[in-house]
Amino acid sequence: MSDFQNKFLMYIDYLKRKLKRRKESFKDLQDRLDSNTASSLAKQEYFETKGRIEELEDDIDAAEGMLEKE
Repeated sequence: MSDFQNKFLMYIDYLKRKLKRRKESFKDLQDRLDSNTASSLAKQEYFETKGRIEELEDDIDAAEGMLEKE
């Protein structure tokens, strides 16, 4: 495996760890929304976090696809 591929794998791992943290904060936001104690700011943060999660999942899929083509 080349040095580039190793660095690319490290980047994918970084994205996965970031995704895990986002999902944890998303779960907290979901709990607040479900208990009806969320402010409008929390609701906005919920949708922004949801969008970031989807972006990270897309980035990970694209990076893994690029690595497989190598």
